[in-house]
Amino acid sequence: MLRPRRIKLRSVYTWHRYVGITCAILVLILSVTGLLLQHSDALDLPDQFPQSDLIQSWYGISTDNVVSFNTANHWISQSGSSLFIDANPVKGKYDYLYGVIETDFGFAVAHGLELTLLTEDGDLIESLSAGNGLPEAVRALAIVDDEIVVRGLYRNWKTDESFLSWQVFSDQPDWIKATIAPDHIRRFAQDHNMKHQISWERLLLDLHSGRLFGRYAVWIMDAAAIGLLFLSCSGCWLWIQSRRKYKQHRK
Repeated sequence: MLRPRRIKLRSVYTWHRYVGITCAILVLILSVTGLLLQHSDALDLPDQFPQSDLIQSWYGISTDNVVSFNTANHWISQSGSSLFIDANPVKGKYDYLYGVIETDFGFAVAHGLELTLLTEDGDLIESLSAGNGLPEAVRALAIVDDEIVVRGLYRNWKTDESFLSWQVFSDQPDWIKATIAPDHIRRFAQDHNMKHQISWERLLLDLHSGRLFGRYAVWIMDAAAIGLLFLSCSGCWLWIQSRRKYKQHRK
């Protein structure tokens, strides 16, 4: 009468052992990555980037074009969403670069839907947008008689370096055009942009979910989670059975 029960108990032990061995590595990955992600902000993971060519290759990241404007004393360049003053990266994300003017306070940078004012060191002074300091989105910049002229979506506007007062400008000036930066600046911008697209947080999230190894690896991580549930349930069941057996022996 006890033989089927012994076989059943031995079978659960066997499954418990093999599932535990199979899931051990995956559960270790889930545990370590989950622990690190739990403290992502404290570890500054969103702003830290792995400097590995292998990771860039794994994600299929390629070089972006570099758009550059030459001011009186500097090269202002953009690659991807990164902006550079000469070979120095500027904090923040910048959409398509339309034009740059060097001013007494630093730079006026037209990009995306914004006009961003920066110091000469690249520190943010103010970001202007349509309805928030700009009459409309900027598409080009020019200097006419020491005044700043911007091309909007529908008309041209002129202002001074305070960017507080705007007037319609009816003429068509010579708009500042992008040009090709020196090779060392272009190479630096492209390399920096490539190595600052995948943060440690993104890498750990993809490793934690299994997406780092393709869409099918997600199912493997799901199986590891299910295996962990099985280990918890089978472990509890085996402990209950061992307690019953112990009590029977004591009787």
